[in-house]
Amino acid sequence: MLDIPRESRTGTIEGKAPDFLSVSSGHKLILSEAKGGTINAREVRAQLSNAMAALRDKWGLAGDVQRVELIMEQGAKFDPKKFTVKDGYLFDSDARKNVTLEGFNEFIMVIRL
Repeated sequence: MLDIPRESRTGTIEGKAPDFLSVSSGHKLILSEAKGGTINAREVRAQLSNAMAALRDKWGLAGDVQRVELIMEQGAKFDPKKFTVKDGYLFDSDARKNVTLEGFNEFIMVIRL
């Protein structure tokens, strides 16, 4: 749907994409990645960042994104362990700040199921 390739060339993230693109009740876009088990936070960030870049570069819709989110299994752990959830957002405890998408000022909301 977003015209993201199925696979990445070596050393790129061009084939990484999140699991869901949905529309909110306010007619805005929501990018979602669902994970269970041990969650590679860098992978989640790459997937969501690549989709946001596609929305901006290919479709001109980055301004129409309401939120980006990680839907995770209750009790799942992060790898590396420096990542955690703080105030409902993905947080880097070493940097002491919320994780943003690469090239965007968008925090990653975390929903635990």
